[in-house]
This record gives sequence, C-alpha cells and structure tokens, in this order.
Amino acid sequence: MNRKGIKSLLSSSWGGKLVALAAIFIIMAIFSRNFFTLGNWKSILLAISIYGIMACGMLLCVLVGCMDFSVGSTAAFAAAVVAKLYIETGWKPSMFVPAILVAMLGCAALGMLHTLLVVKIKINPFVATLATKYIMLGLAILILNQRNSYVDHKDTVLYAMGNGRFLGIPMPTVIFIVVAIVIAIVLNCTVFGRQLYAVGGNPRATNFLGISSTAKTCVAFVICSCLAGLAGIILASMNAMASSGTASGYEGSVLTAMCVGGVTLTGGAGGVIDAVYGALLVGIINNAMILLGVPSEWQTFVQGAIIVIAIVLNEGTRARAMNMLGAGADDKKKKEAA
Repeated sequence: MNRKGIKSLLSSSWGGKLVALAAIFIIMAIFSRNFFTLGNWKSILLAISIYGIMACGMLLCVLVGCMDFSVGSTAAFAAAVVAKLYIETGWKPSMFVPAILVAMLGCAALGMLHTLLVVKIKINPFVATLATKYIMLGLAILILNQRNSYVDHKDTVLYAMGNGRFLGIPMPTVIFIVVAIVIAIVLNCTVFGRQLYAVGGNPRATNFLGISSTAKTCVAFVICSCLAGLAGIILASMNAMASSGTASGYEGSVLTAMCVGGVTLTGGAGGVIDAVYGALLVGIINNAMILLGVPSEWQTFVQGAIIVIAIVLNEGTRARAMNMLGAGADDKKKKEAA
C-alpha cells in the first residue's frame, strides 16, 4: 500500500478503530504480559458475549433512531422469571422451554410498551426507557422476593447455557456468534433490514412510501428487549445465580459499544460489524483496566470519557464525509455549467 493509501485508511473510521486497538495492545505488551494469555482472552470473550448480544439488539433500536436504556433491568427480569419458574417446579427439565417462553413474552410486551410510549404518545426514547428500566427492576425484585435465586443445578439446560461448551467454545460465545450472524443477515439480505435503515434515515419519507415506521420500530424494540432477556438468562447461568442486580449497569457498556463501534446514534447508519467491534473494544479496555489495577471508580470515569471521545470522533468523520460529498456535488455542477 502506498503512502496515499495509508493516509486514506488512517483518516477513515476503520483506520481510527485499528489505531485504537494497536495502541491498547502496545500498552498492554509493556505493562502486562498476562493480557496475551489464552485464559485471559477466554475471559474477554465470555464478558463481551453478554453485552455483545445486547448490543446486537440495541443496534436495531439505534437504526430506527431510538435507544433502550432498560436492557440491564430487562435482563434481570428475564433471569428472575426463568429462575423462579424452575425453582417452583423443582427443577424439572420439561420446564425449560415454558420458562424461556414466559420470559421472552414478558420482554416482547416491554418492547411493545416502548413503541406505545415513544411512537404513539411521543415520549422521548431516553425518558421512556429510563422509566421502564425501574419498572423492570421492580418486577425482578418482586419476583425474587428480594432474594437471590441460585441456578447451579448442573444437569439442567439452563446451567449449560452459561457453562457448557460446543466444539470447545464456551456456549455464551457460540450464542453471541449465532445472534450476530442472524442480525447481520437480516440487516444486509432482507427487505426488512433495508427498511430499518430507511426508517432511521427519514421516517416521514418511509411513511409516504408505504413503509410503516411504527411497525418497524415496534419490531426493533421487541427484538432488543428479547435479546436483552436472553443475555440476562445466560449471565445468570454463568454466575449460577439470578438476582435483581443481574446485568446491572450493562446498558452503559452497550451504549459505549455503540459509540466506539461507530454506530450513528441518530439512526440510519451502522452495522453488526460495528456493534461487534464496539463490544470487543469495550471488553478489551475493561479487562486491561482490571489487569493494570485501575480502581473501579476510575473505570467508570474512563468509560464515560471513551463515550465522549467516540462521539466526537464519529461526528468528525461524518462531517468530513459530508464535506467530501458536498465538494463532489459542487465539482459536478461546475462541469455541467462548463
């Protein structure tokens, strides 16, 4: 690659992402050799599997111009429902599917509620989902009766979801990969996926074209809530415990993944590869801070700083792209005038 090509790559959004990864690898190579061990990378993959699944669902909401800040509490709710039903029936294997279905139906109902609040009543998505965050957290507390439920029965499918292996790969990572592939296919290979981008880009225009922005937004919210619930069930399985604190604060990690991945929060732009990269980078940074002994309060500060920096960089990249498009249009007009 010549100098011009290298400069073009570095000035692009993916050039910046590669530079960020390289910088982290260099720092960790200097200060912590444990970062590159196989065991440590298994830990990173397990960690990103949870909010990676959530990020894939959140991506759909972001594409239609919305956001869901209730994903952490939704995860806790789903974990509480499954654990409660399993415990109440004496851990019968036949209860696995009904328990999952009940939890998913609850999550789907939440997605529909979000659509009602955001699309029909016109409440800001941030305000609406922030309110439902506490509703779902309250439901999780009520279901568990303010106690932790231990889901450590190793002969159940529930336990295998978070602790099993498939071809040597941890089951949470397998589920994450499957979810990411399915969402990528939906977005890139189906009419529905193209319509999601259209709704986020210009909802009024899509309505004139006969595309229901309400229906697409509803599906996006429902899938987002259901994937958050799935992630919560897997996390409870991994921890062998369901509690109201399951996935607490994960919405921050998911939002950070969206930002650092380059997904446009105003809607209409972004893809699964961006969300997956964002989840991976967040997992690497969190792991690096733990290995370097960074205090927990500073870890939260760093996460907030990363969001600000990522948004600024993304806006700068988008502004440069718009300027290039504008310059190209001006050149075309000059040629036509000549």
